[in-house]
Amino acid sequence: MAFVLLFALVLGPVLPGADPGDPAPAVNWALGAPARQSSTRSGCEAARAVDGEREGERAARSVALTKSEPDSFWEVDLGAVREVEEIRVFLCREGCGARLRDLAVFVSEEPFRHGAAKETMLQLGVSFALVWGPLGDPADGRERAERQTIPIRARGRWVRLQPVEGGSLALAEVEVLGPASPPLPTAAPRGGR
Repeated sequence: MAFVLLFALVLGPVLPGADPGDPAPAVNWALGAPARQSSTRSGCEAARAVDGEREGERAARSVALTKSEPDSFWEVDLGAVREVEEIRVFLCREGCGARLRDLAVFVSEEPFRHGAAKETMLQLGVSFALVWGPLGDPADGRERAERQTIPIRARGRWVRLQPVEGGSLALAEVEVLGPASPPLPTAAPRGGR
């Protein structure tokens, strides 16, 4: 079981929590959006995690994989500032190596300026959630769950997933969910870290 912690730096753009009775977010803003990652292993490119295929089988060529490295990351550009209510990470099921654990999830209106997760946490205007332990929601009753849902309630254009202590990423699909609404105005640029 993983534990999720939500943070926002002072001046960070965090939206107030919604009523738990509200309907689920309606739009996956990441679907088909431009994605990139720190490195590519075995030809498994970043775009595979936003292609709508949740299966998570490497042989089916529907998985994004990075090399194992100190500052590995995967990120997506939503094209405009959006309200983000939750992020769903569908995990690789077969042929991807070790299970993903201890993940930082970042949302920002501005591009990320740092490679290391610990430095990105200090960037002004970045909201983030930390998922401690092996990823996977226990709700489906399986020993190795295939999905992790991360509530974040933030606004941003860029979303990044990054192992806190480095390693590799193996992602079947990443969904960035929010309400079906027009793009939000961009906040004034911030200086500093």
